[in-house]
Amino acid sequence: MAAKTLAEFEQQYSVQTAEVTATIARLPSLPASDRPASVQSMQKILTEVSELLEQMELAVRDLASGSAERNKYELRVRSYRNDKRLLDGELEKAIKRLRESADREELLAYDEAVEMDQQIMIANRLPYMVACGSRSISTSVLVQNRYDPRLFRDPVTDIKEMHQPLDENDERNFLYLKAMKSDDTPVFYRDHTVDKLTRVIMNSGRKETARHHVYAALEIIKRRQYKAWRKAQTEEEKSKIELDPFVIARKAIENCHPLMKLQGVTRGGTTYQVPFPIEKPEAEFRAMKMMRDICRQKAAHGETHLKMIQMSLAGMAAKTLAEFEQQYSVQTAEVTATIARLPSLPASDRPASVQSMQKILTEVSELLEQMELAVRDLASGSAERNKYELRVRSYRNDKRLLDGELEKAIKRLRESADREELLAYDEAVEMDQQEEQLIANTERLERSSRKIQDAYRMAVETEQIGSEVLGNLSSQRETISRARDRMREADVELGRSNRLLNTMIRRVIQNRLLLLVVARSHLWSAAGPIPVVNMFFNCDFGELYHVTSGTLRVIMQIRRKKKKPDEIETKFLGLVNYLYTFDTMCDFQYLPLQKRQDEEAYDDLLPRLIPQDLPSSLCWWERPDEHPGYTPLYLPPFQFSRYNTPSNKLLCRETDFTIEKMRRKTGHGQNLRLQRRALSVTVQANDPFPAAPTPEAVADADFRCKNLEPHKMLESLYRERPMWTRVAISYKTGLEYSLLK
Repeated sequence: MAAKTLAEFEQQYSVQTAEVTATIARLPSLPASDRPASVQSMQKILTEVSELLEQMELAVRDLASGSAERNKYELRVRSYRNDKRLLDGELEKAIKRLRESADREELLAYDEAVEMDQQIMIANRLPYMVACGSRSISTSVLVQNRYDPRLFRDPVTDIKEMHQPLDENDERNFLYLKAMKSDDTPVFYRDHTVDKLTRVIMNSGRKETARHHVYAALEIIKRRQYKAWRKAQTEEEKSKIELDPFVIARKAIENCHPLMKLQGVTRGGTTYQVPFPIEKPEAEFRAMKMMRDICRQKAAHGETHLKMIQMSLAGMAAKTLAEFEQQYSVQTAEVTATIARLPSLPASDRPASVQSMQKILTEVSELLEQMELAVRDLASGSAERNKYELRVRSYRNDKRLLDGELEKAIKRLRESADREELLAYDEAVEMDQQEEQLIANTERLERSSRKIQDAYRMAVETEQIGSEVLGNLSSQRETISRARDRMREADVELGRSNRLLNTMIRRVIQNRLLLLVVARSHLWSAAGPIPVVNMFFNCDFGELYHVTSGTLRVIMQIRRKKKKPDEIETKFLGLVNYLYTFDTMCDFQYLPLQKRQDEEAYDDLLPRLIPQDLPSSLCWWERPDEHPGYTPLYLPPFQFSRYNTPSNKLLCRETDFTIEKMRRKTGHGQNLRLQRRALSVTVQANDPFPAAPTPEAVADADFRCKNLEPHKMLESLYRERPMWTRVAISYKTGLEYSLLK
């Protein structure tokens, strides 16, 4: 579609330019009254031609980048631009001749007609300009502003809006553009990837230095790709070479993107490094950082290595410059000789000689450009570089003088030759100039292609480095996975060993209990009734702790007065002769005693509560009423079996709560049972389990609970199922995890 549109544009362009050329040719023969209208019509046609060329440029952008079709149409549009400039010059010359030949009254009438047309055009677009300036503060602001809103419009900073052509009847086509602000510059003139790369390589805040190095590297890439493009033989090879250094830089960074990264994951108290996918912004930053580190490593060979490279480059550049100077001398001498003998040549040979000289001067310009590039390879600030820079400048001045001499010679030829020969000569020269311009543009494109090819080679090297890094990451991942598998195997083996040891311990305990029961039964059967040992007065369950001879264990009481902390009072309470250790102390907390009548001593009730022989102990398992001589079964209370150490907090009165004032009343002991919650119910082991809380506990819960909704949700869950995990409750109810503690 774009090619078809361009063909239509070309046809329309040919018609319009032919009409302008014909009108300019017959302008002197027209009547004086028709000349202003003809000039206005030509100006209008040239304005349409300019809009047509802009539309052609937009259509060329729709073609594939780097394709032969696009390159062809770009060259054509440039040639059409040059032709349009020539037509503008011819029209100005024609108007100048008309003004010189016409009388004063006709010229004034012409100027008045043109001015009236301009005023009409401004009046036609005045509503749009008033609408644009309606938001201004006052008329004085409009007058004082250097941008008149009736003649100027704001610049376009959006790229999408730039690419959209305006309608033919849009009033903005007739308005001038305001100067663009520095902060309104569109993104078209910059590249975000290159800006980010500049920030990455920046050192100590020297951003301008970093930007200079980045753009210098991009310039090198462009030069190498252009050289590769020039070396390419076919159009297909040239289309494969990318000439834009920004595209190459973005592709190189994309090729260096890492795919995975190691992240710590904690499992069972151990942190493992596990590969995870990496996000695109972080991957881009890591790629730029890796490229920066690699470039710094390559540049870290020392100043000697760099000086050797600079010396070798300087030697090669000096040798190349010498060859360029010799070639320059030959070409300029040939041009000078040809200009000298140009008047003596036949009339038929003069156009060919002029064309050859113009071609040689074009080659001299390219040669001077190559010399400037070679001079840049020399060491900055060296005497060699300063010398060649001065020479190149002098060569430039000599080339300008040759151009002036050639123009003077051509001017003399035009003055001496007749009109027909000169027109034929001008057409031939113009065609040759266009051809030479196309050839020069082609050579520049070839140089750009070679530079881009060099940049592609660097990108391939960068890609290889990235592949090596990815290989290292994959090997590390395999190592981590193997270590994880080994840890899992070791965990399985440890679990199996743990189960085996638990089984062995249980069997040892079973064997010991069985051995003890067998030994007791043998003893009872052999000795008859054996008195039961009193557990509260004998140390059958304790073992004697062996103390080193000569060691005294003294019980002492030390007191320190608060008013006089420096004074200490010490009392000797006694000696410890024997030290026993016990597995449990639950039986030594409280003893059942009974006070005798009219006596201070207490009787031990343990012999009457615990059987003394085997028949009396066996009768416990029968009904107690049938054996009135024996005491019923005695079991320690529930509190005795709850603690492994003696404590004075046991058997104290529970904390009392009154329903009316909700005030706590302490018991008779100072140390209460702090290990148990308040408002709980204590029962014996053989008592029925309470089915409901006490009224005090219910009243306390109603007083403390401000929101019943979570409790109702929990009640519904526990009616559904009697057991839930904390995570499941949080997921079902939506309550915060901290409230479920």
